Amino acid sequence: MGQVDVGVPSFNGNEDRENLAFGVSYYSAGTQWVVAKGNPKKVTPDNACGFNVGVQKGTVQIDDLAARSKKCVAAGKKPISPIVEELQVKVNADVVSGKADAMAADSPVGLYAVKQTNGAVEAVGQSYDAAPYGYVIPKSETDFASAIVDALKSLDASGDYKKVLSTWGVESGAISDFAVNP
Repeated sequence: MGQVDVGVPSFNGNEDRENLAFGVSYYSAGTQWVVAKGNPKKVTPDNACGFNVGVQKGTVQIDDLAARSKKCVAAGKKPISPIVEELQVKVNADVVSGKADAMAADSPVGLYAVKQTNGAVEAVGQSYDAAPYGYVIPKSETDFASAIVDALKSLDASGDYKKVLSTWGVESGAISDFAVNP
C-alpha cells in the first residue's frame, strides 16, 4: 500500500481486502458464458457436460467449471473439458476458432468480447453470481474514497456513466448505489 492512489481492478470485495483498503463500488459483475454465433452446439451454463469450455488462468470461472464438471460426472455424463489460457484474448480466439465450444468469463469481459468480435460470438444465458467491482483506495484516504463516490453519482446523474458502459457493450452491470465497502 502507499505506492498508488487508486487501483481499478476487477476485484470483488471481501473481508480480507476490506481490512487492507477501501473498495468503492462502480459496477456489478458476474460470470457470463459466450458461444459462437448461433450457438451451434447448444451449450449453456447448465448444459456444458462433455464440451470444451475456455477460461482464463487465475479466474473464479475455473472453480465454477470444476464444480459444474463434478455435477456432470455425478449425473453419469462426460465432464466439462476446460481450456485454460494465460490471456483472455486467447480464450476469445479459442471460441471464435471453434477450439472451445464456449467460454466463461467475468460478465464485462465476456460482453466486451461479444462487441469486439462484431457478432462472431454471442452471450448465452444470464450472468450469475454477481458481485460489485470496486476501486481500491488506501484506508488512509477516506476523503478520496468519498470523492470518488460523489464523482460516480455525478456521472450517473448526467447519463455519462451509462453512456460509457454502453460504448463497451457492458451496460448490464450498471449500478446506481455507489458506496465505500458496500
